[in-house]
Amino acid sequence: MADASSIVKALDYYNLQFGAYPDNTDDDGQGWDKTNDPTDRKFLEPLMKVGLLPNLVFDPKNDSNYYYRYQKFAAGDYGCDRPYVIFQVTSFEEKEPTGSGRCPQINWTTLAPKGYTWQSRD
Repeated sequence: MADASSIVKALDYYNLQFGAYPDNTDDDGQGWDKTNDPTDRKFLEPLMKVGLLPNLVFDPKNDSNYYYRYQKFAAGDYGCDRPYVIFQVTSFEEKEPTGSGRCPQINWTTLAPKGYTWQSRD
């Protein structure tokens, strides 16, 4: 949970400093930048470059079940009226789900039922 808190704070500071959240660069068709895919970790790099994160942060397991992911969405996606971002810890080993994130057509917490979800407007 400490990693998630650090990433969320860094994302918010980045948005305050640059007026937008970092872009995501997913190349596998799912749209998520994921820490368990070395080519999709791009959302963390801008946070490191400006000193908001000291290094790349990963889930301790960082496998197909336990990883962090991030995606930017356009206005209108899933019925949300403004652009927004979602950051998720996909699963915790022994923790109830926390956080929140929803649009009229989706409750993002259902995609990480044992994890953490954070949503912010871009």
